[in-house]
Amino acid sequence: VTDGMEFVQFHPTALAAPPPPGEKPTGRAFLVSEAVRGAGAKLVDANGDAVCRGGMGDLAPRDQVARDIYAAITRQMSDSPAAPQHVFLDAQAVEASGPKGKGGFALKFPTIDAELRRRGIDVSRGDLIPVAPACHYQCGGVCTDLDGRVLGTTSLRVTNMGRTRKSKQRRSRSRSAGRRASGEERAPERVLVHAHGPSSHHRHAQPIAGLFAAGECSSTGLHGANRLASNSLLEGLVFGKRAADAAKLHLKMVRAEGVDVGELALDAPWPFGFDVEACPGEVDVAKAVEESAMQVTAELQALMMSHCGIVRTTRGLLRAAEGVQELGIRLSEIRASGGAVASRVLALVECEFLHAYAREVVNAALHRRENRGLHYNVDHCGDQTEGLEVARSEVVS
Repeated sequence: VTDGMEFVQFHPTALAAPPPPGEKPTGRAFLVSEAVRGAGAKLVDANGDAVCRGGMGDLAPRDQVARDIYAAITRQMSDSPAAPQHVFLDAQAVEASGPKGKGGFALKFPTIDAELRRRGIDVSRGDLIPVAPACHYQCGGVCTDLDGRVLGTTSLRVTNMGRTRKSKQRRSRSRSAGRRASGEERAPERVLVHAHGPSSHHRHAQPIAGLFAAGECSSTGLHGANRLASNSLLEGLVFGKRAADAAKLHLKMVRAEGVDVGELALDAPWPFGFDVEACPGEVDVAKAVEESAMQVTAELQALMMSHCGIVRTTRGLLRAAEGVQELGIRLSEIRASGGAVASRVLALVECEFLHAYAREVVNAALHRRENRGLHYNVDHCGDQTEGLEVARSEVVS
């Protein structure tokens, strides 16, 4: 079961400057910390006008600042198609805070200053810092309980097959009594109630034996519909420890039942890549699969940014759903063309994961008919309905 997949956080100020000459783009954004705005920097558009016009100005929450930047870029592009697809951070107030009225930026933010200088941007000479929002963090994910055990919908499927609730309760009480009589050690099943509103699926979900998740891939409810800065570090530490402890206990119980689980293959070989000399024919096939997969990845990213990004519309989400479906067909064709080789092409496997993720985000966004936290659909601005169920999808293998 996935939960809260529509809540995708965008960092408002990723550096929008190309890498130094001769250096290839890595595809990873360099983030200009919000502390820069906290120290006095201001966001301005291409005309030098303020970007953040709300009551909190440049210190508003991330989702609001990202939407303000999106609106400013949209205005710039409507005025002139050649306008930059970014805004600027004016950090001169930070620079003037240093000794004798200069050098403050490098003093307070040496790492950011060094990266800016690498890219030819020098705040000390009055340069503005080009920035734009970048996809940053997924607040939702795979549902877990308080011990990191992934929740599934087995009980729902069993109910739909005709078993009555009373018979299920009788069997449950019988199993519980048997465990107490035998003194069997069993981890408690503590299910977390999500802050942004649990759905009926969640109330029936049960832990999947032996499957655990922690960190950004999981949905613990800690972030609700919006994430506050480094709360994810705390989540990783706490739930990572709890999941590890629960996994150890599960392994102990399984071994006690006589099941041979083997040993962890920590030194297992990397499953991707090819030996050029041993299988030259496979390399050619792999290269073709890789190129096709990378093209689909680029199209998928562009589709999601255009129709399922910072500001959404129902029409755009429907277009995203169609596009994701079409790209899924192409991925199936690419995998079929590669045969047995395809499973060893990392670019294809990554693209398939991205595609599955995109499908979940679009589906969840379409099902939420209100604006909450990081999900902002302009078609729902006049109908803020509270208490709607969180959009979910059942992951069926």
